[in-house]
Amino acid sequence: MLLFLVRLLFGLALSLASVLLLALATWLCLRLIAIAMSLFGERRSQDAAGAVIVLAVIAGALAALYGTGHALYDYMGAWAIVGHAPNWLAGPRLVSPEAILGALIGLGGLAASPSLWRWRGQLAEARRNQPAPAKAAAKPAAKAAEKPAKPSKTAKPAARPAPAPRRPTIPQLGWLALFLLSIGGLLLAFAAIVAPVALAGSLAATIHGAGRSLPIYICALTLFGCGLLCLLLWRVCRRAAPGTSR
Repeated sequence: MLLFLVRLLFGLALSLASVLLLALATWLCLRLIAIAMSLFGERRSQDAAGAVIVLAVIAGALAALYGTGHALYDYMGAWAIVGHAPNWLAGPRLVSPEAILGALIGLGGLAASPSLWRWRGQLAEARRNQPAPAKAAAKPAAKAAEKPAKPSKTAKPAARPAPAPRRPTIPQLGWLALFLLSIGGLLLAFAAIVAPVALAGSLAATIHGAGRSLPIYICALTLFGCGLLCLLLWRVCRRAAPGTSR
């Protein structure tokens, strides 16, 4: 199990480092092209300088990615958990499902972070703009007490009762359910392809036959179950409050 977590951490760290290096390479490339545009006056010279800069930055980024992967592999391979095994990342297989899962978690988290950040800002703004309940209830009562009562000339028809408020929807639960179901299903399918488990007569025999791939199946089923739970909560939140039409 500890080796599984180390492989997962390797994929996660490598994906985050790759995104950071690519973002740094993009920023550096834009800065150097802007400097080249200010130095050269002719269009052809600017195009040639931009092509050279882009080629050099891409080559440097690829070399940095290669070096980062090897440095992480050597650093984590020296841990006592790994046991200084020569091929600790994938073992007898060509690829490591645990490292791929860690990379998917890292890239998925980075893809969802802007939406989560905007949602956090919207919640903070809604809390700031929400009036205090005591002050909001005291102001209409004070205004009603100050105004003198005027006799009504004609009786106005009674106003229609306002519809009951609907329950607040949480769209992030739906997106989270979709993400967890996708990752769980993908991991489960990948584990079934790489290390299939034969269904035995009992659950204990099936678990015993899974062997080293058991943590992968447990992780996949856990993600899938969390996705189903989020989907159920999202469906409950989408329902209308009692007494209102759908």
